[in-house]
Amino acid sequence: MRIKKIAIILLIITAVVLMFGVADMTHAQSLKDATNQLKNVSKSAYGTDTVKSLPELVGQYIRIFLGLLGVIFVILMVYGGYTWMTSFGSQDKVKKAKDLIVDAVIGLIIILAAYVLTNFVISQLIKQTIT
Repeated sequence: MRIKKIAIILLIITAVVLMFGVADMTHAQSLKDATNQLKNVSKSAYGTDTVKSLPELVGQYIRIFLGLLGVIFVILMVYGGYTWMTSFGSQDKVKKAKDLIVDAVIGLIIILAAYVLTNFVISQLIKQTIT
């Protein structure tokens, strides 16, 4: 029964990732245009292309942080799977491994939600600074 729940959660995660990936692609061009306009403003104001706005810098740091959290998720999943495979039938170790995997999947859902939210907020901030 627990494996069915894990399979359903993984299916939901896959659907959410695909759904937001498609939504992100539709906004990619408008975000790219907004970024190019912002760079042109930076070039004309400062004479250089290296100046980044505050929303771009914050967005870059948040993406790096969320990427590190994704790496931690992968490590937890591998460790949970390794613990499960090396439990040698011990019910305590199997339960510990299953709980670790479920907690890691819940963490991934939170990370994906945070990424979607920050991506939306940063893109809106960039659009507002241009107008």
